[in-house]
Amino acid sequence: MEITTLIYSLSLSWLRLAIGMVISILLAIFIGIFAGINKKAERVIIPIVDILQSIPILGFFPVAVFFFVSFVPYLGVEMAAIFLIITSELWNFIFAVYESVRSIPSYIIEQAQLSNMSFFDKMTKIYIPSAWPRIIDNIPISWAIGLFFLSSSEIISLGTTSYQLLGIGSMTIQLFNSGDYQD
Repeated sequence: MEITTLIYSLSLSWLRLAIGMVISILLAIFIGIFAGINKKAERVIIPIVDILQSIPILGFFPVAVFFFVSFVPYLGVEMAAIFLIITSELWNFIFAVYESVRSIPSYIIEQAQLSNMSFFDKMTKIYIPSAWPRIIDNIPISWAIGLFFLSSSEIISLGTTSYQLLGIGSMTIQLFNSGDYQD
């Protein structure tokens, strides 16, 4: 196996993981803050997220692949792989943001209300800064979870059709299946 193919495959896999990580963090910031500041939303969002985190990536697999491949023909397989990576990383971040927002002392929230801070100011000066350390703490574990599911997200089957994205996960499976343990 050529070193350039290996580097290119690794780069594509890292890119998928990085895109999934960024999207997961952005979604978690909005979902976690919304659940943390709104009691009604909390009663709906947190149980749903708790249930969704217990569903393995392979539970989302058939629906995600069908949806993305059907509606976005050329990029659908890539989008499905990134979506599957997001589903492995997102829940960890949502709970981190939610818990951070819920642990903000009440006097800070009261002071923000008395100061007539806008929602944008509260987001940028209170909620996101309080959640950021937990997000940073959760990046390594979320990256590891994404790596764990990388092979599953790069080799995609939909019925009798099989898609194999170029990446380190699919390359590892391909080498393993061919019995090539030296490369």
